[in-house]
Amino acid sequence: MPVKDEIIQQCLNKDKNNLTYNQIGSQYGFDGEAVRSMFRRWKKNNTKDMSTQIDNKLNNIEDLLGDDRLLLQKLREERKQLEKYKSDLGRTSVLAEYIKEALDNLNIYKREPYKDVINTNQSRVGVIQLSDTHDGIVVKPSHTNGYNTYNPQIMIDRMYKFLEEIVKYGQMYNINIIYVFGLADYIEHDSMRSNQLATVAYPIVEQMMHFEEFLYNWLVDLSRYFIVEFDGVGGNHDRNNGDKNKEIKENNLSSLLLHMVRLRLGNNHNNIIYNYAFNKQVIIKNILGYWFLGKHGHEDQGSKIEQLKNNIIMDGKDINYFLYGHLHNFHVETGSRGKKSIGNGSVMGSNDFTRNNLYCNTNASQNLLIVEEGKGIIGYHEIDLQ
Repeated sequence: MPVKDEIIQQCLNKDKNNLTYNQIGSQYGFDGEAVRSMFRRWKKNNTKDMSTQIDNKLNNIEDLLGDDRLLLQKLREERKQLEKYKSDLGRTSVLAEYIKEALDNLNIYKREPYKDVINTNQSRVGVIQLSDTHDGIVVKPSHTNGYNTYNPQIMIDRMYKFLEEIVKYGQMYNINIIYVFGLADYIEHDSMRSNQLATVAYPIVEQMMHFEEFLYNWLVDLSRYFIVEFDGVGGNHDRNNGDKNKEIKENNLSSLLLHMVRLRLGNNHNNIIYNYAFNKQVIIKNILGYWFLGKHGHEDQGSKIEQLKNNIIMDGKDINYFLYGHLHNFHVETGSRGKKSIGNGSVMGSNDFTRNNLYCNTNASQNLLIVEEGKGIIGYHEIDLQ
């Protein structure tokens, strides 16, 4: 090996071998400054080529990833970290490890279809109220006097805690079918209020991408245990224009988000029945002989039982149960002939708005209802997620 190459190799491993430039130079008759200058010139000439090689490798990886948007987001984060190492050729092994990790994890967010679930109990089912996840919002302990903390990762953790509880109750009640009422406010938005951008982890487009990827994974994981039928509507945090006075119903981001989930599911998951309709605002569904009405609830002011009566008149359906979200509180209100309105909590829990405007520090929670043929709802379970 030529002397210059030997010197460069020793400079690359200088820190590892605990050497100084003077010590390296003394072996070849050079002073330390001459060795430092030689190495600096070598790095200048070679770093650009190495940077180009890294960029080309990363671009090839992005092409391989295709439409896996969450993985592309992860890869972009990896790219930022890689930038820190480009100028230090002595750490090329670290670069290789990062690239290998990105490739090894290509399938981490893919969900293979589960074996078909057989419905052995056709007289009893479960109903989930899924609402107010507010994916993207960041709640710091200081916002709630230490009572709550929330961010996108906590949202995922709480929702999988919810899934575990659903499985436990499913075994307890011997149910094989779960109806999911997606009651909106899936994302937080970033400009409904003037200060909202300061309380989100990422802007609204990334919120949609993140929650779409999450909802797909969560529904498929739920279908490991149950036949899952999903219906979804839009809410106020999902509307494209944050100003409620300028709201256009068709411009609700939940329609796009739910459509993306439908495309991802395709026809590959036999345990999932995914009902999607553009700009859907109301869910009306007959479950074991009982009519359920599902709405987000932001437009229904006052008593929800009164709103239930209004919907019966408008839609000509003898609704038994009105399921809603929006208010972030578990609440059951009873009307004539056993009719009930059932309010859902939120996955987020309390934040500075609920604390300072509503004077409320609610726990994070979601509802699981058990419905039996000939009896209606026989179990009201507010699942505490905090």
